[in-house]
Amino acid sequence: MSLVKAEKYLQEKGFLDHVIELEASTATVAEAAAALVVEEGMIAKTMSFLQGEQPVLILTEGTAKVDNSKYKDTFHVKAKMIPFGEVEEKIGHAPGGVCPFGINEGVEVYLDESLKQFGTVYPAAGNDHSAVKLTIPELEQIAGTRETDCFKKMNVSYYQVDITKKEDFSKLPENVYAVVDLAGAMPARMRGYNPYKYIDVNIIGNLNILEYCRKTGADRILFAQSFGDIKDYGEKNPLLTVDLPRKFSFTSDHTIYVMTKNFAVDMIENYYQMYGLKRFIFRLPTIYLYSPIDTFYVDGEKRKIGYRLLIDHAVKGEPIEVWGDPNRKKDMVYVKDFCQMLYKAIFVNRDCGYYNVGTGVGTSLFDQIRGMVEVFGEGDKKSQIIMCPDKPNAPQYIMDITPAIQELGYKPKYNYLEMLRDFKREMQYAENVGR
Repeated sequence: MSLVKAEKYLQEKGFLDHVIELEASTATVAEAAAALVVEEGMIAKTMSFLQGEQPVLILTEGTAKVDNSKYKDTFHVKAKMIPFGEVEEKIGHAPGGVCPFGINEGVEVYLDESLKQFGTVYPAAGNDHSAVKLTIPELEQIAGTRETDCFKKMNVSYYQVDITKKEDFSKLPENVYAVVDLAGAMPARMRGYNPYKYIDVNIIGNLNILEYCRKTGADRILFAQSFGDIKDYGEKNPLLTVDLPRKFSFTSDHTIYVMTKNFAVDMIENYYQMYGLKRFIFRLPTIYLYSPIDTFYVDGEKRKIGYRLLIDHAVKGEPIEVWGDPNRKKDMVYVKDFCQMLYKAIFVNRDCGYYNVGTGVGTSLFDQIRGMVEVFGEGDKKSQIIMCPDKPNAPQYIMDITPAIQELGYKPKYNYLEMLRDFKREMQYAENVGR
């Protein structure tokens, strides 16, 4: 049953095809490494601890041992393993198959830095004859983990809840000033098409968030939606204003997603008018940032993110094709500018607002490519730019940010080249620390 639980969880996350079932035992690190024909360090060893009454899983590379002093420095308690006979009850998986997938509610999961030395690791999948092949970013993504000291260093309290379960909100503090709601199920992070997921997360989940705001007396909510409800206007007029009426296709795998996000916006309006919950809605185009996760899903199939693929070509000095009309322009929005807009909305003396997230400036496709070559190309090894006018056109849009400028005092800090340079610094830093 543990394998079934883990597989169900991995299926929901879009990683069921990463599961490996074996005839040979994988109960120990040595057995798992032999069965998978990999070195022992690549086995993600999962150890079960108790911190008071709190069950905790810590994943390390296969040959690592518990450093008791480091453990105490990190968690401020002595290391106490869960007794063998209690592991299944407290974690949800029996010894030999313990993993961070399909575990009991409330179990906290941490990844040790020792895992970072490997590009791919193999945690168990719920029983002693299975494994899951994952990159470190993938493991971080689906295990729902954070660096053990990341939030502590920033003096930030961290709580992990499932927004579709209203009972989970009892874990959260009751004295809340603002809620920044960026939670949602989205096509780019879902393998396959599952409209029920959109309903559960984007409607039920956001209703639970609104109820939490109401019950705690929160002053305001900040909510993000995609620009999928208006992006089609860009084909005739690249400038997308805040007041454009909704217009989207009813025949795509994105339809239910867009509808659920729009319904969430309408629910927020309801809570604003009925309960006085101040509301600030942000419509997002593509937001550019560095992340170790460089893939997304298109029509349910995993692909390399387009701009990450282009950057890879520029780094290697490989030729880059410019498809269609090279003069089509797109608003290139950096994540740090988006965060700036959120920050201003948290403290602005207003009751509501509806804002496009952007720079208000379009960068042509040709300039996008040329910028990548300039910033990421090395020395004389610069990518050749090849024009392909017969290929399909890229999307075009410029986000009108006039309301954000006038009402929030927002001013973008990053132009396109500055964004790429900062992106490169973030990428190099991540590589230097072992990601």
